[in-house]
Amino acid sequence: MSIFTRIGSISHPYRTALQAAATLPALALLLPLCVGVWLPDVWSEPRTLTRIPMPAGGEFRVVQSWGSDFYTVELVHTLADGTERRGLIDGDAHKWWGASLAVDTSRHRATVNGISYPWPPAGGTDLRFSESS
Repeated sequence: MSIFTRIGSISHPYRTALQAAATLPALALLLPLCVGVWLPDVWSEPRTLTRIPMPAGGEFRVVQSWGSDFYTVELVHTLADGTERRGLIDGDAHKWWGASLAVDTSRHRATVNGISYPWPPAGGTDLRFSESS
């Protein structure tokens, strides 16, 4: 006998309570998706969308994390000595399921999803307002 048959055979007041108890958690998980929020991201660590190791050591990563209202996307340049330099790509983004990343070492630029950004400086910066070419 399936769970639905059992619920159907339960008297009316209890059946309504069981249906509500089954529906509310499903809605709590699905409603955030309607506004572009993947609920597990709210509690999880920042997620690396793509990574490119550099020949001289270090790497470039595109990292997405949940902010207070939407997602934050950053370009992270880890130097060979382990120092991280971060640059903000989008502080009010929707969920990115992946990203493309290309690094031009001669021009010190990184291209994320087709948009070219300068490498993040030592103090960090908002890369959206930096010169792009």
